Amino acid sequence: MGFMITGIWKALLMASLVACTQNTIPHNDATNDPAPPFTVSTAYVSVDYAQFTLNYTDFDAVSWVEVRRDTSAFPATTYDGDLVFLDTTFKNELYDYNPITGTATLSPHQSYYYSVFYAPTAQAKPIKLTDISIKTLSYKAGMHQTLQELMAAARAAQPNLQFMIASNRADVLLDTDAMETVFTTHPVITSLSGVVLTPLQFDYANGYTTRDTPGITPQERALFPTDMPLFGLDYADANNATTITAAQAYASDNNIIELVRPHSLSGLSAMTLPSDTTTDAISHVADAKNFIFMDRADEVTTYLDALKSSDYDLIIMTPFSADSSWESPRSAEDVDALRTKSTGNSRLVFAYIDISRVFSTDTTYWQSEWNNIQSQPQWINKNITPNSPDYYANYWRHEWKTILKTMITTIATKGYNGIVWGNTHVYAQFPIN
Repeated sequence: MGFMITGIWKALLMASLVACTQNTIPHNDATNDPAPPFTVSTAYVSVDYAQFTLNYTDFDAVSWVEVRRDTSAFPATTYDGDLVFLDTTFKNELYDYNPITGTATLSPHQSYYYSVFYAPTAQAKPIKLTDISIKTLSYKAGMHQTLQELMAAARAAQPNLQFMIASNRADVLLDTDAMETVFTTHPVITSLSGVVLTPLQFDYANGYTTRDTPGITPQERALFPTDMPLFGLDYADANNATTITAAQAYASDNNIIELVRPHSLSGLSAMTLPSDTTTDAISHVADAKNFIFMDRADEVTTYLDALKSSDYDLIIMTPFSADSSWESPRSAEDVDALRTKSTGNSRLVFAYIDISRVFSTDTTYWQSEWNNIQSQPQWINKNITPNSPDYYANYWRHEWKTILKTMITTIATKGYNGIVWGNTHVYAQFPIN
């Protein structure tokens, strides 16, 4: 069952079960009643759960409420389908998933049909109030929804923030469900200030590797709006001139601002930047001609003073002073010092936040009992790798987004110009085997 069955007396439950044996019930005359005892509306639909809102106008006319679900078309007068909710306590919010265990009851990208019944007394036959249909979101649409909510939470704390996403593929920005692939019109994507493709072609995974397909192909690049800045990050040994040249050439041919960096830094001089650097003041992502990307806290700590005295247009960095933990965000004083180039002109500093990774070492939210995999909540998915202490998050789940929003509210007030939402391509890995 999806909705939780609460507050039901044994006699009521037995009466309801007897009623369930009916194949049909008379159509409810109250369906067209100008003043039904309550109304039901869809409040929220995500990847594998839904929320409904009940507004009661006459409590005395309702003894119990029941909701049934089917995956076929509306059962116009049929009293069948899965029982997902039975309540006598006049709840205003109903969730079609198990709120105690967090177990999903719905599948992604699937249509569901609900019928809502009520009875004026415990012994009365059920009366049909209404039918409701929903369609759950795909994993990609769930990522868009999550981004939209995180942006709203961040802007509530700091209204002037700009946003970018980091992804290893362009798909999250494209509508591939249409007759032909086009750039998506989803407002959360069209409102972005830019995109970081990481890696674009050359990766590092226990050694330098080359991707089979770039993070964006020339054909995909042609679909992007001309005013959408793209930044490419590639990894190469600082002495590998062949890879560096190839990375820069591909980026230049596709109008991408490129950064080539070694996996382990020996100094900022190891960063290979475009030739068109500038000391100009930068106020928007579209003005940036170069960038630096540091998603590891140890690097930021080591090179913090060097970053402050550098002339990068855009700094993208982890906002935390320790890896795999949100416990110690960098101070507003550090961020403020980074927002000025050595020339005295302004630049942009963005916080990089991975929205799909659960750190088991982060005591700001990780609970010790979760070290036992059997005790982990359902929004925690599989390990990133078999031996990794970190996990994938079911990023669309309310519990995880609540944790993220709490952290984001803190980061948003530290003086950053914007936030880069990281790991947004992870939706393509779901369901994770």
